[in-house]
Amino acid sequence: MSSVSVFINKGDGFERKIDYQTRRHPVSVAIGDLDRDGKRDLVAANISGRVSVFINAGDGSFRSRVDYRAGSGARSVAVGDLNGDRSPDVVTANTNLTSSGDRVDSVSVLLNRGDGRFRKKLDTAREAI
Repeated sequence: MSSVSVFINKGDGFERKIDYQTRRHPVSVAIGDLDRDGKRDLVAANISGRVSVFINAGDGSFRSRVDYRAGSGARSVAVGDLNGDRSPDVVTANTNLTSSGDRVDSVSVLLNRGDGRFRKKLDTAREAI
């Protein structure tokens, strides 16, 4: 099972961890208020080329994940407003090997629809030197 673990801070220590299932092999996580409700949400980049988005339920738990396509070999994820619309977007850094063994690096951008849901990814790729 692939998952990310969340530990809720009680002020004098942490509660027991809660595991949230992701797609295969999560390698990076980021936190941001994706749906602009004042609560921090969670995003996990998965080596399988997906990002798993968990919207905060407001009670210390997260709603069921929603997966979005990112670039193949997603290695890192970040959250930030990339297009100036005041909604946090998601970006992944990707590294993938071609069938001939060449490494191709890319960046995937998932623009926020304004409610914590994301548009289809936009990719920029370059072959590594």
